Amino acid sequence: MKMRRLLFSVLVLVLTSLLGASGTVAGAQALPTKATTAFKLTKVSVSPDPMVANKGNGTLTVHWTGHPVFPVTIMGSSRSCPPGIECDPISHRFGTSSDPLVVNNFWVCIGTVPAGFEFKYWIWAVDAKGRTSAKYKLNEPCHD
Repeated sequence: MKMRRLLFSVLVLVLTSLLGASGTVAGAQALPTKATTAFKLTKVSVSPDPMVANKGNGTLTVHWTGHPVFPVTIMGSSRSCPPGIECDPISHRFGTSSDPLVVNNFWVCIGTVPAGFEFKYWIWAVDAKGRTSAKYKLNEPCHD
């Protein structure tokens, strides 16, 4: 169990080093309670799908519609996480508009994962005016 926790702690360090100044592994995040109608997330995915543990990092792709004001921050919070696995909050800031918004080498699955494991996250966006999109439900499988 200590080795698993160590491996997932390394995951946090890897994410932090990958994101640098443009994104962060955030602390506790409040889920949005009221969504704007100005923009919405239409599709969120991670590739490869499914992820294979210890086989490289996945790309996060976020499709959207509407009129957000940039910069936009994509945020995520775990919906559920099994004991012994760390499912940390995520965030990444995009300074300029593009559709889709893409973060290469962002999603990481490291360690020994239980059979049938999926990362289960709420993903949302916050624009420069502080407006928050509706939550998007993302399930991303990861296996050994």
